[in-house]
Amino acid sequence: MITKSSKRGFTLVELLVVIAIIGILIGVLLPAIQLAREAGRKTACKNNMSQIGKAILMYDEQKGQLPRSHRKPAGATGAMTESSYGWSWAFQITPMMERRDLYQLINTSEQEDNPDSASNEVKSVQAAEIPIFACPSFSSGKWVDSQGAGSRPEAKLADETNRCLISNYKVTCASTDNSRKTAYGGTAPSTYGTDHPDGAIAPNTTWPVDALSDGTSNTILVAECAERRCSRWVFGNEMEVIGLPDEPTGTQTGFLYYFPTGFKPEDPKFYDDTEIQTTDGDISSPPSGKPFAAYNYTGTENGATYSGKQGNNTNAYYGPSSDHPEAVNHLFGDTSIWSISKKVDAAAYLFMITRNGGDPAPPK
Repeated sequence: MITKSSKRGFTLVELLVVIAIIGILIGVLLPAIQLAREAGRKTACKNNMSQIGKAILMYDEQKGQLPRSHRKPAGATGAMTESSYGWSWAFQITPMMERRDLYQLINTSEQEDNPDSASNEVKSVQAAEIPIFACPSFSSGKWVDSQGAGSRPEAKLADETNRCLISNYKVTCASTDNSRKTAYGGTAPSTYGTDHPDGAIAPNTTWPVDALSDGTSNTILVAECAERRCSRWVFGNEMEVIGLPDEPTGTQTGFLYYFPTGFKPEDPKFYDDTEIQTTDGDISSPPSGKPFAAYNYTGTENGATYSGKQGNNTNAYYGPSSDHPEAVNHLFGDTSIWSISKKVDAAAYLFMITRNGGDPAPPK
């Protein structure tokens, strides 16, 4: 006697429907998963910056002043130049980051211990692994070749010699390059303020954190930078950036950032072009009131490609940027961390950079 089974398999149509439903679910859930992962990376990045901020303030407490972004190299005669291979602020705060072992390898008063030296001690410091200097969203490797300049390889493997750790965090030493250059003998800009470089941590920093008269919560200390090649963590002239280009090109020609009376948060027309005038009082062609798009890099261009975006020194062309979508994390003087839009208004961003401009930053 033959009996029929009550069980049957899926038909082709049913199977295709199930596959389609699974595909839709994956399509819906995958972006959410990616967003959750990026949120975690962004939080970890902020935690790195928080630790850096605490180390900077500990340095200030012990030394009575903030670290210099670029320390004059041993044996240098005359004034420090922007091509001088002096030790960075990051190296100076290593004892406050529980890496006194690195600091004790170096005698900063000896010329053979300058950061461009090929001594075994310097090489050990260059190649050190310091996780808090790496943004988890950074899309490239940890190291670059410790020698060379524009042709420097973007990344080196952990077991190779002559490698140097890169840092995704740099001090914002000035609002513009004209301001930064005063630390190296340049003429102070007449367009804005009296203190230049006007950032919180600069090559000639001699002031304590308490001297940030615009308020520590209103003044940026450190910004993310996603540039790959010129970010060697021990070199002072590669660990400082400016916030804004002096003269952006294209449709923003003549786009300055200066307001005649500073920031007025109670004024609803603050971002209106009609409220802004050029430095000579001409209001016919207002220069600001436009968004500022952060620097974007692929990691393959050389310095010349960036001329016109930022006229920085030959080892520090690059400005605030990140591999986070839409925003760049910033460390402020009170150790708070804020994600600032990559399209922040240029004038508002300037006010967050200046330390003594009499222009407290807008609400973040």
